[in-house]
Amino acid sequence: MDMLNVMSAGAHEYMKKIDPHHWSRAYFQTRFKCDILLNNLCECFNSHILEARIKGIVTMNEMIRTKLMVRIQKRRDAMKKCTTVHCPRILKKLEKNKQLSWLYNSIWSGGDQYQVVGPDGQFVINKNEGTCTCRKWQLTGIPCSHAISVIYHNKDKPENFLDDCYKISTFLETYRHTLNPTQDRDSWPKSQQGPMIPPEPITRRKGRKTLLRRREIGEDERGFTNGRVKKTGVTMKCSICGAPGHNKRHHQRPQGEPSSEAGQHNPMDDIDPHILEEHFCLWLMLCMDPTRSAATTRDTNPSVDPSSAGLVVVLTSLE
Repeated sequence: MDMLNVMSAGAHEYMKKIDPHHWSRAYFQTRFKCDILLNNLCECFNSHILEARIKGIVTMNEMIRTKLMVRIQKRRDAMKKCTTVHCPRILKKLEKNKQLSWLYNSIWSGGDQYQVVGPDGQFVINKNEGTCTCRKWQLTGIPCSHAISVIYHNKDKPENFLDDCYKISTFLETYRHTLNPTQDRDSWPKSQQGPMIPPEPITRRKGRKTLLRRREIGEDERGFTNGRVKKTGVTMKCSICGAPGHNKRHHQRPQGEPSSEAGQHNPMDDIDPHILEEHFCLWLMLCMDPTRSAATTRDTNPSVDPSSAGLVVVLTSLE
């Protein structure tokens, strides 16, 4: 909090009003094995049902039920094809921690306690309890790089210390239940209650119905254009000289240095303009009189050298 106060006093006052259990991993409970600090799960679900949100309440619920029924079946079938003990994405995260574990040195202090020293500080590990003072191991259930250093020190495998919730058997048990299919609305049992009173008619607004979610008050929309992040405030670098502050279009070339376009040689510049003019006249004569061949035209104009600058090809193509 002191560092936050130095960076932004306003942010410090704002965060003081919120319970730290909602925004600080230092206060997160470790039994859930989740360190997610954002609401991306809600955003993903919201985008998944975007098509169903504009429907009526009964149709919307039916579309959501169908989407979930298909999703559960697909995830269950995909996981049945895996041949490993743990889920593939968890193994990828574990592999990243393995690569970082070589930066640390483990020192055994007796019993299950280990001291790990590395570039980001010094940590205390309890191998059998599955704890590390960085709290990543407790929060996620995946051994952190400090813990993997201790595991390798004992010549053991990090996969043996993954939490049971990441096993494929646990995943399949979670998705064991299915959403049962249903018939159409005409086959549903009729309610014995009175008829539903329809809502009062409303005046339909002009234009297309809004599908985007309503942003909360204070949610920053600046810095985005058509879903893309703006480059305002980003220091540009020149791809030619590498200097910041400009790009290759505004690169100041030394005096006398040609640009990439100017440095290209045009073979037509080597041809005498008088020869070009005479051959252009020949081309016009052939266009006006198609029965005349290029050879006859060259005989009537002996001043033109057809071998100059490779114009033989031009005259031959005109025949």
